[in-house]
Amino acid sequence: MTRWQWVVAALFVVGTAGAVSAQIGTDVTFEEASILADGCANCHGQGGVGMAPIPGISGLPIETFVTRMNDFRAGLVPGATIMQRIALGYDDTEIAALARYFAGGWTGGTP
Repeated sequence: MTRWQWVVAALFVVGTAGAVSAQIGTDVTFEEASILADGCANCHGQGGVGMAPIPGISGLPIETFVTRMNDFRAGLVPGATIMQRIALGYDDTEIAALARYFAGGWTGGTP
């Protein structure tokens, strides 16, 4: 893929972030989202509160979480290696559900 094609692909991913965040993960149950979030605890700590030097993700606004994950998937985060690979493993609905989960979008607040 040429550099120009990568730029177009990245712009497409970023451009779709609004549509993804509008879904806010409603196609995924809380239980499913919490299972997805368990994988995040390995680096981001239990409940996503952070483990130095890895930042916390708990309490991030939905749009911020979705944008960051899309940036990782598109390879737009310089120096990111592990998160780029991890982000590629999630589809848009799963990312929206994780965003909603860590933002505290389900009854009961943040994890």
